[in-house]
Amino acid sequence: DLVLQLDEEADDTDEILGGAVVEASTVDWKYVYNQLGAALTEYIGTDTHVTIPASIGGNKVIGVKKNLLKEKSELISAVEIQAELTSLPDSFFSDLGGLETVKLSDTIKNMGDYTFYRCGKLKTVKLPAELEKIGYEAFEDCSSLEEIRIPEKVREIGGWAFVWCSALKKIELTENLKVISDGVLPVKWTMNNNKF
Repeated sequence: DLVLQLDEEADDTDEILGGAVVEASTVDWKYVYNQLGAALTEYIGTDTHVTIPASIGGNKVIGVKKNLLKEKSELISAVEIQAELTSLPDSFFSDLGGLETVKLSDTIKNMGDYTFYRCGKLKTVKLPAELEKIGYEAFEDCSSLEEIRIPEKVREIGGWAFVWCSALKKIELTENLKVISDGVLPVKWTMNNNKF
């Protein structure tokens, strides 16, 4: 059953959908929609493995709200993004203390700032082939992250992206990088004992 109500408050979902929206919910999600598509606003389910769907209520998911999963930070251990998103908002996965695995949509081109900030149990993440930018402090304090491969299309890595990633042993970079900001590599890294 859907609960419908006109949403008159402006927020980041209005920017995604370009104006007036209708609120709705399912067993797992609160979301808004209009003629352009849907934007997920809150995860209200109880599953530890969360799938961000390609569509909801007959509407294509074209956006997600910042901190969408934060209210369930200790519950969630795995996330799969099926929605054909082109970017992840700032802090999208930040502070998800139980998050261990992530499967991102291949359509994502931009990871916002603090995307995986303080996801202490995250060991590996496969970045999408279409990714072009990794935001500021994107993986900061992912203390279990062991290795990461930067896709060929990435042109920019924001500052402090991998700082405090104490378990990180390998970063595969691309020759196409144009901007590597200050502090990208983990603290105490040297070229002698780590590959990059």
